[in-house]
Amino acid sequence: MNEAIRWLLQKVENPFVSVRVDNPWASDPADVAEINRDAFTTCLDVVEGVRESAESHGYLLAGLPGSGKTHLLGRLRRHFLESERAWFVYVLPLTTVDRFFRHVLQALAGDVLRPAMANGTLSQAQVAVARLALDSPGASAERVLQWWGQARGRAQNGPELLELLREATERAAERLELEVSVLNVLLQHASDVNRSTARAWLLGRSLTEQQAAQLGVVVALDDEEAAEEAVVTLLKLAGGPVALTFDQIEGLQLRREDTELLVSYANGVAKLIARCRNVAVITCAQVSFRVTLREAVGTALFDGRLAERSGSLEPLNPEQAVAIAGARLNQSRYLPAVRNYARIGGAESEALADPLWPLSTQEVRTLAVRRPPARDLLVGCRELFEAARRAEAKPTPAPTLQLDPLEPIWDEAIEKARRSATEVVDEGVYVDGLLRVGDLTGATGAERSRVRDVDLILPGPQGRVAVSVCHAESMTSLAARLRRLRTVAGARDVDRLVVLRDQRLPITAGARRTREYLDELRSRSAALVRPTAEAYAALAAIRALLAEAAAGDLSAGGEPVAPEQLKTWLAAHLPQVVRDLYEQVTGAEGVPEGGEEEAQLLEVVRQARIISLEAAANRAALDSGRVRGIAEARPLEVGWISGDPDLLFLHPEAVERP
Repeated sequence: MNEAIRWLLQKVENPFVSVRVDNPWASDPADVAEINRDAFTTCLDVVEGVRESAESHGYLLAGLPGSGKTHLLGRLRRHFLESERAWFVYVLPLTTVDRFFRHVLQALAGDVLRPAMANGTLSQAQVAVARLALDSPGASAERVLQWWGQARGRAQNGPELLELLREATERAAERLELEVSVLNVLLQHASDVNRSTARAWLLGRSLTEQQAAQLGVVVALDDEEAAEEAVVTLLKLAGGPVALTFDQIEGLQLRREDTELLVSYANGVAKLIARCRNVAVITCAQVSFRVTLREAVGTALFDGRLAERSGSLEPLNPEQAVAIAGARLNQSRYLPAVRNYARIGGAESEALADPLWPLSTQEVRTLAVRRPPARDLLVGCRELFEAARRAEAKPTPAPTLQLDPLEPIWDEAIEKARRSATEVVDEGVYVDGLLRVGDLTGATGAERSRVRDVDLILPGPQGRVAVSVCHAESMTSLAARLRRLRTVAGARDVDRLVVLRDQRLPITAGARRTREYLDELRSRSAALVRPTAEAYAALAAIRALLAEAAAGDLSAGGEPVAPEQLKTWLAAHLPQVVRDLYEQVTGAEGVPEGGEEEAQLLEVVRQARIISLEAAANRAALDSGRVRGIAEARPLEVGWISGDPDLLFLHPEAVERP
């Protein structure tokens, strides 16, 4: 082969670099319809069965690790949204026992509010609003677009459109018994009135009193009962079926004997199926986890709810292996051009006649002899592609440094956690994350709490530590919780009470009652811990990796990473920010002074984006020297530009809501 072809092949990115699908909403490298066709068809049948029977049902989709469960969910998502036949919602594992509906609400609202139609103009929720106004659950996409066009033509601005939507949906909403506040806020979002605040409320984020008044609501959806009613209303609003898909179910277990979250999940699904008539609950699990799940939740919940029907993904056969390899190669941006160049140039090579060049069809078929899951095949194809490129290039010396294969996986996970934009600082990340850190460090006695307002119990040097994660943004709600916690501070079975509140959630200067209760709790030896955004991201990354490993979805260098292997690595590489947080919570290390002052300054800078040092000091009610000290101590969160005047500015990736 001539030098030009050698050089060109080196410039082509390996089309098998990506060997997994992290989220069904992500774009998929390639999809071969013949692969897992039976499972796909069964899922469609389940959803259509919900439509025809007007009853909700559960379906368990099982498969080997890497067999393509999330990939198949992506295919379902595209099918439902393109055909406008059903809503699609994707839910990752729960974070705590008592947050099933809050967790589902966050996923449900997030997915149905994002643009979904082929033209990218309407969300699933907006489609449902149009069908509600038309009183036609099966209205076509064309009719829905036409209705929205007419509605926007009649309304001159957002408030007028909101009033039009209210009038158009009032009668149908009464018939369906939709929760008034949820529908009202949804209509505000659909008409671009208070859009960002409406989205935040629907996602379950606690609002300030001012924001709640702006929306006209008095109830926050950060309460489990309120979240349940919101979920039921949104599901009713869908009109047609909703494919509610749960992935990485294995990640619900902390340890083998820990079944609380599995039982909580099964009970939540059972309640959904009982209350709603249009939900297809699709649970994805490893084949080997079926027995564990059934034993944990019991036969009645398993056979009668989660797995009324079940199916499994099949390993690849040689023909399917060739098809998926060809799809990846053909999707490469530059490889087809290199192939054409080689053929037009008259290069004499028998290999060029192979449709999988620079791979060999026979080599790919050989990879599939043992019928591997899709991920294993893709890893093999990736290695074959690299070998083909090396064969055409000058040899390069082998690296002398052996890198830790899990380091890049951690780096990717922490970056993903930092970039995530869920708009909610999830209490469950702290609750479940601290439990998992306790497990990694060998602590015994860590457990989820059943006491109201206490989220977990951790063992500490002085005894049992009760931790309450207080993320309410309404100062009224926060004050009420702190008032109730006074009884916990004096309880005999608690040696230490910790109030944990993310540093990005301020306690406003005017919240007099809140500060009085905090002072009273401190006088009873309670501690206020204010974790940083970096600590939150690290806990979120730890949780995500452990869930992926438990589900068999984590690999390094082409090899699967077992949960115990990952735990050993994480225990040895636990970030210092996580160690510090855990020690502050358990009392092994003192809580730094001035945490509330730092949080107050961060809130001032977050709101202003850029502000003079003196102005920041005035707004935060702090001495300018103290402000300077905080800025110097927090360079990743607050930037400082010396000058006349000195300026402070925001580092968004460090202090904005993840």
